Amino acid sequence: MSLCSVSYKISGAEPHALNDLPTVESVLLDAAGKAGLTAISTAHHRFEPQGLSAVVILAESHIAAHTWPESGTGYVTLTSCRTLTPTQIETVGEMVRRRLRARRVTSSEVTL
Repeated sequence: MSLCSVSYKISGAEPHALNDLPTVESVLLDAAGKAGLTAISTAHHRFEPQGLSAVVILAESHIAAHTWPESGTGYVTLTSCRTLTPTQIETVGEMVRRRLRARRVTSSEVTL
């Protein structure tokens, strides 16, 4: 079995969006859907005074976000036992950029 892991580096994002748990969880759930993956459950942790980590457990593995609103940055990492197509990877990245109002989202993929 091989794993596909894609990391999305977020920069220039709207600080409020990065610190808003419903927004970040919604982005993760939508990303899973756009990648054709099955969400099972979610978990999160809020940091003080700002920032959060959130994860969606997938039938195929997981997708997680870590945010630093004070610098407008974050990461989304999607790991799956199913290979994602270049189109799926690009579609997820563009959705993350748009929803978090980021200036830039870059992706890198690793097959494990």
